Amino acid sequence: VLYTIGVLIETLVEGRLTSEFGRRRMERTIETLHDHIVVCGWGQVGQAISTTLLDEGADVVVIDRREELTDFHYLNICGDATDDGILSSAGVERAQALVVALDSAADNVYVTLSARALNPNIFIVARATSSEAEPKLFRAGADRVVNPHQLGGAHMAALVTQPNVAEFLDIAMRDREIALTITEVTVPAGCSLLDKPLRDAALGGVTILAMRERSGRFVHHPDLSMSPGAGYVLIALASTEEQAALRRLASSCV
Repeated sequence: VLYTIGVLIETLVEGRLTSEFGRRRMERTIETLHDHIVVCGWGQVGQAISTTLLDEGADVVVIDRREELTDFHYLNICGDATDDGILSSAGVERAQALVVALDSAADNVYVTLSARALNPNIFIVARATSSEAEPKLFRAGADRVVNPHQLGGAHMAALVTQPNVAEFLDIAMRDREIALTITEVTVPAGCSLLDKPLRDAALGGVTILAMRERSGRFVHHPDLSMSPGAGYVLIALASTEEQAALRRLASSCV
């Protein structure tokens, strides 16, 4: 009986110690992260977002109240995302982006406000559960607001009216194995693309679909005589190799 009790106690203690060591190790890993992405909410939307970001090679930290989150191989913080201390534990001050995908519209607004105060430069994408919540999220500091129901409905309608176009765009955005995909590249100050006509930029087989100016205005199918300025964003259709060449071109200094 004593032996059996001893084995049970040992198993219990070892399990707790293993869990505690794993948690400490994860916290230390999160503390070393910079320019990562924090996702608030582990519902269906949050899971889809996290999976896609990880497939893209991003460092992701998930915040959620549910204990079962620890069973997944994600860097995670178990707690309330509306708590500033929890946001700081996830490294919001050092993160490049925050995705707010909680079920409550009020919580999404609150987290957006808190994150903007903690990190004025962070890029925030927030989930809107209704059309009334969208302007509030923008006022709270969100850079982009997405209504999944509205977006899903529009996509389903497009699959009915223009099924081939919608399917091609899905493949181009999500399938990493196809020959051509859509990507974006920011033109930094001092790069070789700056103030040079697109026709002279040695773009190879890259097709420039649009160019976004610093003001936020999109120029669709820009003329090859146009020249991108610093901070402009090029949206291009290109192969994997052409994408890499375009990024090298954008990062090269004059």
